[in-house]
Amino acid sequence: MTRDEVTFDINGHVFKVEVNDEMVERIQKQRDKIDAIDFRNATEDDVEKEFYHLCKKMVNAVLGKGGYEKIFMGRKKNILENVDVIAYIFEEIENIKNPKNAAAGTTGNFENIYSMMATQRNAL
Repeated sequence: MTRDEVTFDINGHVFKVEVNDEMVERIQKQRDKIDAIDFRNATEDDVEKEFYHLCKKMVNAVLGKGGYEKIFMGRKKNILENVDVIAYIFEEIENIKNPKNAAAGTTGNFENIYSMMATQRNAL
């Protein structure tokens, strides 16, 4: 993969991020953790707590340590806002990685990760 840079402006905070193999590896690591979750015996509170934890890990995997805190500091917890931020991040990365998909209106591989996060959200 070539190294590209993407700039995110989220909630008044600007993040310049290099899209490279290391980032994709960090995202894949978080995806693997999402795959491994078994919520069958969890309480609703446990599911919600784990969901926010995973969102934080995913956002920080892309934006860097403290990125999640900058975006959501002082805000009331909102699952949809978390998912929207992750979807925006993945869409922008996908636009860099696969400009043909962006032009066609598809999001390719990162759509799968977003879908997994949305599925976990729907488990709430």
